[in-house]
Amino acid sequence: MTKEHDMQRFLAISLALTAERDREALLSSILDTAMDVSDSDAGTLYLLSEDGLRFCRMVTRSQGVRQGGHDAPISLPPVPLEEKYVCSWVALHNEAINVADVRTDTHFDFTGSMRYDEMTGYRTQSMLVVPMANDRGELIGVMQLINAQDAAGNTIPYDPGVELLVQAIASQAAISITNMQYSEQINTLLDSLVGSLSAAIDERSHYNANHTRNMVRYGEAFLDWLEKTDNDWKFDADKRRTFLMSVWLHDVGKLVVPLEVMDKESRLGPRLADVRERLRVMGLLDRIAALEAV
Repeated sequence: MTKEHDMQRFLAISLALTAERDREALLSSILDTAMDVSDSDAGTLYLLSEDGLRFCRMVTRSQGVRQGGHDAPISLPPVPLEEKYVCSWVALHNEAINVADVRTDTHFDFTGSMRYDEMTGYRTQSMLVVPMANDRGELIGVMQLINAQDAAGNTIPYDPGVELLVQAIASQAAISITNMQYSEQINTLLDSLVGSLSAAIDERSHYNANHTRNMVRYGEAFLDWLEKTDNDWKFDADKRRTFLMSVWLHDVGKLVVPLEVMDKESRLGPRLADVRERLRVMGLLDRIAALEAV
């Protein structure tokens, strides 16, 4: 029953992580979910960067601490990728570490945790640190869970049985982050392409310069107005992007329209003289008819 329950729990978590489209919400959900399944009081989420492991989320529930994201950025410097730090060791070796009591452990340097405890009055004890690697084995970050709790709220070591579930969550989270990064890269590439097409249209028809950009500005203003008014016709982020992309591309056909059509002085082009001649003839015929009627 326990394994079946854990499997159902993991599947539900995987679906939730996969469905999340907002990057900041996803990062918060990853850490909160891992803390929930492991009954952790605190946790830290690191993302791998060029200069080490960058603090991304920090949560201590018993003290009401929640840092990270746009509203509460973390100013701490990245943790260097040195084996003396437990999170760095996990990142370098791509293996999980379960520490029963950081105060008696002799393998890693926990002076940073001790300094944090002195400043906040917290007491770090048990710790479970797992790598976040995607399906290609690429390390995305590290998840550090702190102080497992029993039913009475006492701090206990992490049950080895929960390690596999937490590692599965970390792996699924890494895949979700990677997919989101791919999506962002594709969108950036598409935006660059559309911007180049728009610039080419403006270059080809100077009298039309900035027309597309102005239309996009009007489109954005329209969508902003919809958000601020009591209107049932709302656009979520995906629909907003799709709408604005259609505005960017609405004149793309001008890239292949012949210049003699694009640059004609009037809608009739070279046939304007023929039309004027026909109108002149019709006018003369009317005058002749009027004179004959006299």
